[in-house]
Amino acid sequence: MATFRPIATLVSGLLRPPMLELIAEHRGATTPDVSVLMPLFETEAMVAEAVGSVLAQEGSIAEVIISDDGSSDDTLAAVRAHVEAYVGPHTVRIFRTRRRLRIDHLGALVEAAMARILVQAHGDDVSVPGRLAVLLDVHRRTG
Repeated sequence: MATFRPIATLVSGLLRPPMLELIAEHRGATTPDVSVLMPLFETEAMVAEAVGSVLAQEGSIAEVIISDDGSSDDTLAAVRAHVEAYVGPHTVRIFRTRRRLRIDHLGALVEAAMARILVQAHGDDVSVPGRLAVLLDVHRRTG
C-alpha cells in the first residue's frame, strides 16, 4: 500500500527550506514498523536514559527520529555519544532544528518520519520494555 503525505506537507516542503538539519544516522537492518518521534529541549541530564530505553525495545523495528530544538545545554552531545555506541536493528536519525521551532517541532518530525505508525517519546520519557511491541500489536489487532 502506498503512503501518501498531505498536500500541504508537500507544498510547504517546496516553498520553505527544511526545518531540520541531519546530524548523524545509523541505518537499521530492515524497514521500520514504527517511527518514534523524540523532540528534545534542555534534557541533557536524562536524555541518555530516554534514548537508551527506546533503542532497547524488542519485538518491533523502529525508526527513531531524535531532534534537538536549540538546547543551550549539552543535550545534543549526550544524544550523539549514546547513539554512536549503538549497534542494533533500529534506524536512528539525529537532527537539530535550524531555528527554535517550539510547538512546530513535532510537526517537523512527523514530516521526517518514514513509517505509517508514529509513537511519541521525549527526552525525559523512559519507555518500558516492550512498549513499541505492545503498541504495534494493538494497532494490528484494531487497525
